[in-house]
Amino acid sequence: MNAILGFAQVLESTPNLADRESVDQILKGGRHLLDLINEVLEFSRIEAGRLEIALGPVPVAEVVREALDLVRPLAISQKVRLLGEQAVSCSHYIQGNRQRLKQV
Repeated sequence: MNAILGFAQVLESTPNLADRESVDQILKGGRHLLDLINEVLEFSRIEAGRLEIALGPVPVAEVVREALDLVRPLAISQKVRLLGEQAVSCSHYIQGNRQRLKQV
């Protein structure tokens, strides 16, 4: 996963890259997968009763935008229309955990 992210970062820094949006999707997807791998590794902490969840202010619009960006390519390929304009323009924060909210 680190190699994929590393090569995508190299491509991202290349001037005049025609497929910048695709590289951005690779980076977003790779970071999301890395987060999921870390979540799987946390299962042992859950089973041991030692999982600590950090709570703090989470901007709703940013998390929704990230989630929509991750699923948009698949939605387009399946001809599914995503409706998230209201949430993306939301200026509210919630008290919670950013990663857990994005997973939901």
